This record gives sequence, C-alpha cells and structure tokens, in this order.
Amino acid sequence: MCALNLDIGSFEKRIAKLYADWEDLNSQLHDVESIIVPAGKVDSVYGKTLSLHVNFVFSLLIYIQMWLFGYELQDTVIVFNKQSMVVLCGKKKLDFLHPLENRHFGNRTVVLIPRNPADKDKAGLKKLVDCIKSGAKNNKVGHLAKDKFISELTESFMSSLQEEKFQLVDISYSISEILATKDETELILLKKACDITCNLFTKHLKEQIMDVIDSDRKVKHEKLSSGCQTALRNSNILSGLDPDNVEMCYDPIIQSGGTYNLKFSIESDTRTLHFGIIICSLGVRYQSYCSNVIRSLMVNPTDEQSANYTYLHDLFDWCIEQIKPGVKISDFCQAIANKVSTERPKLAENLLRNYGFVTGIEFRDSNLLLSPKSASTFRRGMTLNFNLGFQVSRLK
Repeated sequence: MCALNLDIGSFEKRIAKLYADWEDLNSQLHDVESIIVPAGKVDSVYGKTLSLHVNFVFSLLIYIQMWLFGYELQDTVIVFNKQSMVVLCGKKKLDFLHPLENRHFGNRTVVLIPRNPADKDKAGLKKLVDCIKSGAKNNKVGHLAKDKFISELTESFMSSLQEEKFQLVDISYSISEILATKDETELILLKKACDITCNLFTKHLKEQIMDVIDSDRKVKHEKLSSGCQTALRNSNILSGLDPDNVEMCYDPIIQSGGTYNLKFSIESDTRTLHFGIIICSLGVRYQSYCSNVIRSLMVNPTDEQSANYTYLHDLFDWCIEQIKPGVKISDFCQAIANKVSTERPKLAENLLRNYGFVTGIEFRDSNLLLSPKSASTFRRGMTLNFNLGFQVSRLK
C-alpha cells in the first residue's frame, strides 16, 4: 500500500464536493451531524477479474473510498464530522494516507488514528465516537444501510455507536447522487474505458462472430465469451494502455436462437451460435471506471425484423436528444413509452421498461436507475448506460 501514490488534488476537490452537498439545505445529508464509512473485510472486492456471476460484492462503502483516495481500504473506519475526517486504520494504510495528515482542506482537517491490537482498538474507537459527539446538534449519524463489510473492527465500532444510542440515517441515495456527477479526470477515464469496450467488440467479438457465420462453423456462446478475456490483452484492443489497469466488468454475454434475457446477471450458455438474431453484451473497466455496450447482429432478417430494428435505432437517437440537465428521469421514461404507444402501438407492450442506469466506479448504481419510478433528474456530468430494446423473444 505505501508504494502507491495518493492524488491529493483529486482528494481535495472531491472532499469539497462531499461537504458542499452536506451543507446544501435540500440535501438528504443536511440533517445528519456525522457520516460513517466502516469497511470490514471481503474476499471479492476490486482487484482480479470481476464477474457478476461469482460472489462479488458491490458496495458504496468501497466506491466512496475509491472516489476519494483512488484505492479501497478494507478493515478501515472513516468518520466525517463538520470539521474533520478521522480515519482508524492499520500501518500500511496509514502510510498511504499520511500526505493528508495535518493539512487543511478548506476549514477542515484530516486526522489519522493507528490501530492498536494491544487494546483491541478501544482507544481508537473512543476517539471516533468522540469525533461524532463533538459539536453535534443532534444524534443523527449518516450511514450506508445496505452495505455491510463485517470484521472485528467494524463490529466493535458499530457496537460503540449502539451504546451511545446514535440514530442511524440511511444516506445511500445521497452518496449515489454525489458520485453520479463526474469531474474531468473521471470523464477521461470513462472515455478510455468506452474506447476499449468498442475496440473489443468491433475488432474482436464481431469479427469472431462473422468468421463463424462465413465458415458455417459450430461455436458455443460460452466459447465466444471466454475468448474476449484473452483478446483484452491484445495491444490493438488496448491502444497502448496498460493491461494491468483493464478488466472485464462482467463475463461477456452472447445470446442467439430465439431465447433472450436482457439482464447482466445471466451467463453465456453452452448452446451453439444460431445464425439469426445475435445479441452481444460486454463491458470493460479501466482504472476502476466502467463502460458497457450492447449490440444486435441480424443474419438474413425478415422485413419485419429490419423495420423494427430501424425504428429502434431512430428511437434511440431521439432518446439521446431528450437527455438534458434538469429533465426528470421519470418524465424521460414516460416520454419514451408515450412515443412508442403513439407511433408503434403493437410494439409498445414489448418495450423494455427500464432504460439503464448511472455508471462509473460502480457498474450499475441501483439507487439511480433510468426507470419510471426514479425520483432523480439528469445532471451535467452524469455518465449513463442507456439501453433501449424490445423483448425480441416475443416478436416475430
């Protein structure tokens, strides 16, 4: 850990953004006096290849750490109050965070507390509790309710809070909103991730599928999927970027043969590629930032299939034009449904009702879905995975 470099400039900008939202009278954060980020231990957080089909943990606890520091800090407790950020962690993480100590970020400071196994961190935990108490006008503490990384340290910390009878308030949605708008550094990384994903599809997967079709070979969906992992190391795909900073967001999904499931939680199966409608989904992460692409390939389509696809393509272009800062996501979704109902009433019941999600460090932020039930609005700097489709298994 100590060999890694902390980007102090990025930290300063992002900690200022967090506190600015906290001070906003309209923010969910405004009523809480402290924010806690207790991250325990987990086997499958960032690092090796991510698959949605293994026991992988998605957690805002980790995402907010990576957003602030550039790295995950397991078995670490962070407490924010209105005056400071206090961190209780082990020596290696302490060395990594040391450049922040005794520096002022606005009128706030960073305090580092080393762990002490000799007293089972009792003194350190007391300092964290005192940090929460100091200057508090109420006993409301913001936390990420669904995110639980358990370790002896985090359990001891949460027990300390229970003894003090603090009122825990779920701030998950507000944290998602903060992470949703990206700064210029993040946008550059996201664009690079998108470039790699497009290269992987265009220069590898699409060519592989076309070769299978042209040679009339029998190849299983899962083989085409696994081949993407190998191709991701090729220099013509990466365009000179360091392969150590690149990994799949999930195992690529290839579907054909009339049975389709447009969810990212499925796997490519063992069936042979069918030369009809082929749907490909794949996404690449670059330096922790995610991208995704879904493409439909049609072999000898019927006139109806071609017409439906042309309409879908035009509808997609229209939708992109409607995505503007200040537009309510629910209104956007309703406008799509209304347009299809008016123009293609027979297709309306086949239209997917969820249109994607906000993406970034987290591939799919479940707090910010592009769905009719969303309470959010589009904001400048948001990065979206927008997908539009008809459930083709129900179409001729």
